Amino acid sequence: RSNIKVRALIFDLEKTGIFRRKGTAYLYNDQQVGFDYEDTVDHLLDPKSQELLVKLKTTLEARK
Repeated sequence: RSNIKVRALIFDLEKTGIFRRKGTAYLYNDQQVGFDYEDTVDHLLDPKSQELLVKLKTTLEARK
């Protein structure tokens, strides 16, 4: 279930310009989040990335 939420989040982050793509990589504030889509999903699902995930959701909400 959270996998689908993260996939939807990545779509919205890219659509609003919060995430940028460089080749297949996903960037946030010029920092690479994942080297491709699946890696980005895995990274955001990692418990160590929860702080980043919350920050991304907050930033997205502020832009809606």
